[in-house]
Amino acid sequence: MRWYRESDVRQSGHCWSRPGDPCRQRSHREKQFDETIPVHRGRVGRPKCEVLARELRSRNSAVEISLMQRRIINRADLDTLTKADLIVLSADSPGITELVNAHCVTTGQVWLNVCYVNDIAVWGPLVIPGVTGCWACQRLTARDSSGNTELDILVSRINSRYQSPSHGSTNMPAAALASLDVLKYLGGFGSVQSLNRKVGLWTHELRLDEQSSPRNPECPASGSIRASSKRSV
Repeated sequence: MRWYRESDVRQSGHCWSRPGDPCRQRSHREKQFDETIPVHRGRVGRPKCEVLARELRSRNSAVEISLMQRRIINRADLDTLTKADLIVLSADSPGITELVNAHCVTTGQVWLNVCYVNDIAVWGPLVIPGVTGCWACQRLTARDSSGNTELDILVSRINSRYQSPSHGSTNMPAAALASLDVLKYLGGFGSVQSLNRKVGLWTHELRLDEQSSPRNPECPASGSIRASSKRSV
């Protein structure tokens, strides 16, 4: 017999208690936790997009969902995607943001990046080609290659043995705040917080930070695009 302890789940995400362990009897809070967040074994080992589609349909059967499971490696993969009102990118493969940005700038596709940096929930910038700055207009992240061979080797060595922790307490605020900006943009109301900036919420001290990302006429990706009168919120 096994049961998950709330304190263990918060700290490591996969610990459990066995008969004979010091805290053998579940507390009232642990029972509430188990009842509130059941373990869905059908999700384990399944593709994320498949699980997401299933969960969305379970909440609203009237929603039409087109599921496409594809690894995005180059522009040809992106060209197979159908035109959308907005693309949300949530991925951490090296170079993926630059690849998606180049595709969206060329096709006029609006897109938004959502991610996390350690314990910082991050979203933006919301890129509207011809209206706002794009991902390449300003230097928003460190480049894969710095031009310094010794430094690049050191960074590569660190990355090979270190993976940034992924926790719901960071991912969920990023998803929620990004979703709010998406609703504002598509619905044409309120003020989109990620226009021309990348926003970060430091979860350990509830502090907002931002990186400005205005249009850059010298940008190699979007500098040559004529300013558009497309709607901006």
